[in-house]
Amino acid sequence: ATGQNSISQVTKDYIDGLPQDSNIRIIGLFERPANIKDTPYEYIVPLLDDYQAKSNGKITVEYIDPQKFPSIISQLDPAGVYDLTQDTFVVTSGDKLSVISPYDCFSYDSQAATYGYSLPTENLVEYTFTNTIHNQISGFSKHAYFVTGLQEDSSTQLKSILTSLGCDSADLPVSNEFTIPDNCD
Repeated sequence: ATGQNSISQVTKDYIDGLPQDSNIRIIGLFERPANIKDTPYEYIVPLLDDYQAKSNGKITVEYIDPQKFPSIISQLDPAGVYDLTQDTFVVTSGDKLSVISPYDCFSYDSQAATYGYSLPTENLVEYTFTNTIHNQISGFSKHAYFVTGLQEDSSTQLKSILTSLGCDSADLPVSNEFTIPDNCD
């Protein structure tokens, strides 16, 4: 009734203004859930259906389980620089790729987190997906890498900030052959 499972007119106008040859793929790396009630997907799956329905072919949404089709990971990320894991979403446009976790689609009560549980306080699904699409289409492409494996603190908040600024980020495991990728900004 509130329209939270439908894209807003602002997003619809943005999508309408994209070139007709735009080819944006949103891939859920899991089987499409049969029962989404009382899960985060209750807010994500219907909205993604609406993106596809109202995009005039510019946006496609598909669900591919990497456990059943393991080659999907190497097809999407041949260099292996993104942390493509089960239960995440991948947004692609041309050679650009962004990863969205369902967790990234909501704001959470920080006080509840101190007690060890997540209490969503805000639905950011449309904002997250539209912002990701915009950043890919606009040609703005900055890349940040987080070196992992050095007992560092979590970089979840910084990754969210960089994403909202249009920067792609990925984890880069430390190793003996460690090199900084050429596209690192």
